[in-house]
Amino acid sequence: MADIVLAKNVGSLIALVAASAAVTATAGGTGDATAVTGASIDRASHKMPLSAAFGIAFETVLSASATLSITSAKLQHSADGSTWADFLTFDAPGVVATGAGTVDGIVKLDADVSTANRYLRLVWTPDLSASGTDTLKAQALAVLAGGNVLPAV
Repeated sequence: MADIVLAKNVGSLIALVAASAAVTATAGGTGDATAVTGASIDRASHKMPLSAAFGIAFETVLSASATLSITSAKLQHSADGSTWADFLTFDAPGVVATGAGTVDGIVKLDADVSTANRYLRLVWTPDLSASGTDTLKAQALAVLAGGNVLPAV
């Protein structure tokens, strides 16, 4: 067990960054079934992390029998922050909320980014099943870890 580093401050080993702006959607209207292109994340600003966990935090107001689905999610990468290519397509999370009333939740997506280019961005698509009444507020965050520089222990 001599090769295990006992870090006392795990928070010093991760970075938490906004992976998208806050977005809203109305069923059958603006933002519904429309891809959300996330913010550019510069891995070099965070010690070139090898791992990323993305969370899409949401609050949705649903009518009876209505659903919120995340119909697609992918991670793109770029060498220069302007020309993007798909790096990883996640399994679609599908239905993430159901029922009548306000539902809060988080959809988690994990990625090994050890072979990704310098810049990352998440692209995801929310879909509200009803028309005209249901609403969504959401934002994506990223937890970056496994940088090539560890703090002194």
